Amino acid sequence: ASLAQGVVHWSPPEPALDAAAAAAREPSSHSYCDDRGWDPLRDALQRKLADEHGLVNSDVMVTAGANQAFANLALTLLDASDCALLFAPYYFNHKMMLETRGCHVYVAPATHDFLPRLEDVEAALACEDPPKMVIVVNPGNPTGTLVPRARLEAIRDACAARGCWLVVDNTYCDFTYDGAAHDCVPSGAGRRRYGPAGRRRYGATGRRRYGARGAAARRLRRRHEATLCRAGPRRRRKGPR
Repeated sequence: ASLAQGVVHWSPPEPALDAAAAAAREPSSHSYCDDRGWDPLRDALQRKLADEHGLVNSDVMVTAGANQAFANLALTLLDASDCALLFAPYYFNHKMMLETRGCHVYVAPATHDFLPRLEDVEAALACEDPPKMVIVVNPGNPTGTLVPRARLEAIRDACAARGCWLVVDNTYCDFTYDGAAHDCVPSGAGRRRYGPAGRRRYGATGRRRYGARGAAARRLRRRHEATLCRAGPRRRRKGPR
């Protein structure tokens, strides 16, 4: 099995399967819900964010995977011709969505430790056409590098000082090893974050659910289709096309 794309080799635990089967028999599971997602699920995610990540006063939106969460942010917070900053190596889906939105994408070069540098953020924010959004991935993919709390706070404060949106993708926050700690920092006024994606943690990658946290509901009503994969039998590639 390969974790390069979050392709997990384990199956969901029995309690999760039993809960899913029970929920399927509930009439409320088959009705339309609030644009932000099913309220009991949103409440549970808010508790998780507070208990496990120390993030309170969060607003949660449930989306069909992390890609839709990022698409919602890009469509809501950016206009065509706006600029955004990524750090190499980056998720190609982030760059693809930004380009589809019509944005100019700056890419800060990879460093020896694969961490986003505050100097790159400050340089970009000071240029003639500064980014309107800075995107940080924590932990990094495919490196698994964890961004230290102090670095996150410094980047957050630099973005806040320039009125720039900070987006932190915490998709793999549950995949830390050897006692390493994943840090989340509270967003300043106007800053947004999203993650984590529990479906990989529980071996349910075909179930496209994601929590966008800290996002004001009135600005994230564009809950449209951005699903890249549907749930279904796993397919094995026979080789390069």
